[in-house]
Amino acid sequence: MKVNHFFSSSNSLVFRFRMARKIKNVTRRLNKITADGNKFGLERIDVDNRLVQKREMTYSHVDASGVIGRESEREEIFKVLMQPHPNGDGYGDQSVCVIPIVGIGGLGKTTLAKLVFNDNRMDDLFQLKMWVCISDDFNIRQTIIKIINSATDPTISVVPQESMNNLDIE
Repeated sequence: MKVNHFFSSSNSLVFRFRMARKIKNVTRRLNKITADGNKFGLERIDVDNRLVQKREMTYSHVDASGVIGRESEREEIFKVLMQPHPNGDGYGDQSVCVIPIVGIGGLGKTTLAKLVFNDNRMDDLFQLKMWVCISDDFNIRQTIIKIINSATDPTISVVPQESMNNLDIE
């Protein structure tokens, strides 16, 4: 029984030995990659890892003809938007509906939102439509200003800088 335990994977000595062997293999492979890189004249360039990748600012325009396979999701969102709010009167109530679109990057969440936003039926549902891009470094003050400005003539900034600084946001 003791011999079986010595060679089992739960034994920390055996685990350390196996892990050391794996680390040696990885180190050997990395050294070979480095040697191949030197052979091809590749140079090491150190990059500041603290730099945050800035996401590209999104705009509401999307070429619907280039989007494939989002019809059912778009229709599902419209069904939700067309339903009267359960706590509202059903006749132009001022209820706010939030429809989350979640998933990993690259699945088309923003594209789906753009398809819904630009659909002609949205003009019948809402008097005012606003598209605001929220960046990774979220700032509530900046977001409120973007929302206010997007609801007005885009050539005129409605909220001057001094008013923006005086906003009391908690």
